[in-house]
Amino acid sequence: MSTYTHVTYDWDDAKAASLDPVNRLVYRSNLLGSDQRITNTGGGNTSSKIVETDPLTGEPVEVL
Repeated sequence: MSTYTHVTYDWDDAKAASLDPVNRLVYRSNLLGSDQRITNTGGGNTSSKIVETDPLTGEPVEVL
């Protein structure tokens, strides 16, 4: 694992692997938001793109 000078590396691969894509996004967002040194207080958001099936066409599409 790398050593970081200005931030704490709190990501847990095992925990993240146990989560579905939406809950993994929530996990990541909560980790980022918990560090006041890198958080935009009062604004901003966290987003992620994942592949889902379009309910009309049945084709895989990338969604935000």
